[in-house]
Amino acid sequence: SVGSESITEAAGPTQSTLVKATLDSLAGFDVIVKLGLSQGVGVAQKDKDFTLPMTITISAKAFSASVTLTAIDEHPSLYELTESMKIFIDSASTNNTPVALGNTTTQTVKIIDNEPVPTVSLLVGTTTLDEAGGSTTVTAMLDIRSAFEVTVTLTATGTATKTLDYILPETIKILAETLSAFGVLAAVDEVRPALDEVNETVDISITSARDINPVNFDMVIGAPSSAIVTIIDDDPPPAVVMSVGKGSIDEDIGG
Repeated sequence: SVGSESITEAAGPTQSTLVKATLDSLAGFDVIVKLGLSQGVGVAQKDKDFTLPMTITISAKAFSASVTLTAIDEHPSLYELTESMKIFIDSASTNNTPVALGNTTTQTVKIIDNEPVPTVSLLVGTTTLDEAGGSTTVTAMLDIRSAFEVTVTLTATGTATKTLDYILPETIKILAETLSAFGVLAAVDEVRPALDEVNETVDISITSARDINPVNFDMVIGAPSSAIVTIIDDDPPPAVVMSVGKGSIDEDIGG
């Protein structure tokens, strides 16, 4: 049996529960109960999500004994879904003799996460770019790690035209259990002939940030969530020159 079917990561009285093994009659020798755990995707992992001794020793002439199951609060913080585990009796023996297992040999316990939904913000390496080969990083950053990959979608407006004046990825993917990832904003210099133009701006903003997990949960968009980058034109103003078709003309009509 278990004292509670759910525990929390947060430190306090709800962070642990007892896991008890009980006999239906007394034994003259210690009874050694070996525990097992279910495995699989989305299942809480021993020594990462919780601690639990895997052996319960029921002393001779005692009916029961317990061990403590304790949730682990990750440091640094890690946002994740509620996880569960199945604890079962793998075997029991006394004086090197197997002990029969009763009807209830499995218990399920949930671990409730205590971290808030992560907040994502935006940072650029520089706010000005040279038109000729200029580039900068565009970084999406979480305030706490997520157990799942986060896809951050960007939108770009401003006076500069995408593809013609700059290149920027539409999404940035932050890998699971990491805090940040970046894309590159790169200026595009016009193909010849050169084009003299005013400095232009790229206004980048986060439009969404989604946790890639079974429920596709949206992250909180924090501040700053946008940045303006100016592309500095590198072409000189055009020079006007004059030319004539002929160096001399006749006064006579037709000449």
